[in-house]
Amino acid sequence: MLDVELAKASAVTGLTLERTLREVARIAYGDARKFYRTDGTLKSAVEWDEDMAAVVAAVEVDEQYTGAGEKRRLTGQSRKSARACRSTAVLFGICAIGVQT
Repeated sequence: MLDVELAKASAVTGLTLERTLREVARIAYGDARKFYRTDGTLKSAVEWDEDMAAVVAAVEVDEQYTGAGEKRRLTGQSRKSARACRSTAVLFGICAIGVQT
């Protein structure tokens, strides 16, 4: 009975063991160097591939302006990103494949 319900829920949500483990692997083994261009500047989110996007837990953009009204101008920008927890992903992966520590 539970297997039938789980199969229905998986069909509706697209949540499968394979897909879940693929996402866990992206987080666990993602390479932070991929977020930078060869000149050392940070890539924008539109430049990220699916593996890179899966690793990001949050993005924060802080813009600095001078002036007011029509004279208001963007003078600087700071971008920060937070990575999903790698150690949690690794532990989840270990549990999912049945490895005992």
